[in-house]
Amino acid sequence: MEQYIPKSALVAEIEKRIKTLNEKLIKHPISSPTLEKLIEENKKVLSFLDTLEVKEVDLDTEQRRYLTKHFNVYDDGILQSKKSQLPLSTYDVIKVAKHFFELGLKAQKGE
Repeated sequence: MEQYIPKSALVAEIEKRIKTLNEKLIKHPISSPTLEKLIEENKKVLSFLDTLEVKEVDLDTEQRRYLTKHFNVYDDGILQSKKSQLPLSTYDVIKVAKHFFELGLKAQKGE
């Protein structure tokens, strides 16, 4: 998102709108249901913006780190489990997939 518009500028603008709406609500309580809905919708947008923040992950580095930790990696691309000294098993493939799935979830949460 930052490549298009700074998140901080967007958040500041939405917060400014919420403040203005709150001030109008105080001055004109008769129109409060509409103003309250607008305030709530702006707050929902702010909450949504926080879900868009994604931490960058260097996938190549993470792949190398993981594979060299758990496997012997040969020049011809063959992987051998460091634990069993056998070629890559179905269990190993599932373990690798699970690791990178969890890494994606962490990146989405910004961890």
